[in-house]
Amino acid sequence: MDQRTIQLLIRMLSSPATVLTESQMLAAIELSGIVGNPVALKAMEFAAGQSSATAPATLLGFAITLQNLIKLNPDHKPVDYADLEAYIKQITSTGADAPMTFGMFQTLMAALPAAPLVPVKPSTVKKRGDDKKARDSE
Repeated sequence: MDQRTIQLLIRMLSSPATVLTESQMLAAIELSGIVGNPVALKAMEFAAGQSSATAPATLLGFAITLQNLIKLNPDHKPVDYADLEAYIKQITSTGADAPMTFGMFQTLMAALPAAPLVPVKPSTVKKRGDDKKARDSE
C-alpha cells in the first residue's frame, strides 16, 4: 500500500476531534513514511509498546518525538535538520501544550518540511546472516 493510500485511510477512519494516544501517534508517524531509518523505526516500535494505551499524545510530545528522531538519523543534511528544528520551534513557540487530536496531527504532518527523516545513505545496520550471504555469493 502506498503512502497516499495510507494517509487517505487514516483520514477516513478517524475523526479530526479524536485525541490520539501516545502509541497511536507513534504508529501514525511510522505509517506516514517520513521515517526511513531502520534504527529510528525500531525505537518508535519499542516506544509505542512502552507507552500507556490510554495516555494522550500532546503537542510538546510530538515535538520531542521529532527532536529524538533527528538524533537517530545522523546521516541527513544539516540544512534539512535546520528546517525541521525551525518547524519544531514554530509549533512550540507559545509554550502551551495541548492534547494531540487526529486533525491537529494531520495538519502538523502536512506542514512538515519535505522528507525530513529519510536517510540519505543506505542503512549500515547489518542483519544476522548478511556476512554469510556475502561469502556464499562470491
